[in-house]
Amino acid sequence: MIKMSVIKWFDTFSTSLNADFWNDVLIYSLIVAACVVLYYLLRMMVIHVVKRLVNKSKVLWDDALYESRFFHRICWLIPLPILYHFTDVFLGDYHYVYSILETIIRLLFIFLFMFIIKSFLHSIEIRYNADNERKRSIKGLMQAVSMVLYVITAIIIFSILLGKSTASVLTGLGAASAVFMLVFKDSIVGFVSGIQLASNDMIRLGDWVEIAAGGADGEVIDITMITVKIRNWDNTIVSIPAYDFISKSFKNWRGMQELGIRRVKRSIFIDMNSVKYCSEEMLSRFQKYEFLNDYISKTQLEMDAYNKQHEFDKSLIINGKQQSNLGVFRMYVLRYLQNNENVCKTATLMVRQLQPTENGIPIEVYAFTKTTEWLPYEKIQSDIFDHIIAAVPFFDLRIYQRSSDKN
Repeated sequence: MIKMSVIKWFDTFSTSLNADFWNDVLIYSLIVAACVVLYYLLRMMVIHVVKRLVNKSKVLWDDALYESRFFHRICWLIPLPILYHFTDVFLGDYHYVYSILETIIRLLFIFLFMFIIKSFLHSIEIRYNADNERKRSIKGLMQAVSMVLYVITAIIIFSILLGKSTASVLTGLGAASAVFMLVFKDSIVGFVSGIQLASNDMIRLGDWVEIAAGGADGEVIDITMITVKIRNWDNTIVSIPAYDFISKSFKNWRGMQELGIRRVKRSIFIDMNSVKYCSEEMLSRFQKYEFLNDYISKTQLEMDAYNKQHEFDKSLIINGKQQSNLGVFRMYVLRYLQNNENVCKTATLMVRQLQPTENGIPIEVYAFTKTTEWLPYEKIQSDIFDHIIAAVPFFDLRIYQRSSDKN
């Protein structure tokens, strides 16, 4: 039956192949060539004028439109209607040929409008990214809008090719939606996750993020509708599905970067056997240390007054209030940090004793540096602990260090 239909169509079509037909085809071909030439002439003229205006203008939008080739594509808006008009004039009497060419031109119109809209969307992204202060990426949002544009274009194309209304095509797609959702489940999940990331401002370009999935620990360099691309600090690049940032926990260091301070939270372990009350000789020696002279004298006066008031037996050092070398050391470290120009004084600053362990007593420094840059931060942190570790023996304390016998 299909063979007979093709033969019947060919016989019907061949009856129109006369001399007049070929004359019309020749003229129409010349019109097609003229429309192509007209497009290139228009593009040369328009682009030349637009480029000069763009270079002179201080407005940034025209630069974005020019870079996205928006003006190149609107040049087709004159040749295509001319071609469509002359298709009806010269080939309107030849039903089969005219129907094919009309369909092709209508499809070209659809593609043209799609590309014009796509160029405009791209210009919005270019203009947005031109502002260096904006770290929030809209690439995923633009891809989502482009995806909707592609879907609408595909529906219109199918309706033209099938000769049915758009509503009929949508009805058919609705019936097959369950199959589409099953086949494209991962893409749909990624699409929705990308929109959530963009709308909730969860990550931005330049953010330092850590996420266990994929072992990512570095800077966000690209955010798309489906994936987030991260450059690790070892310069490897990891692509993480956008869905992982919605379904799993991750750490974003943006808050630290925005405040301009970075936390130092590190402990040294003191040997418990080296902790003791301070003798008068020790207090006299500690009082000579910078940051401690006023503290030692003031604290000792307060303790002497307290012990005298309660009439403690001074023959035993354990009676009453006494200063310990560990307590004096903690105050020394605190005042050292308070006088360090690289430590932020408005943020939390403390030196605290943690729960003793089998490795000794942890003395933790909790402070914030005035910089978030990696190299300066590491230098400041190292300088602080270089000084603290070297100062420990001056308070008759020992750092716990697990040793091993060497044969």
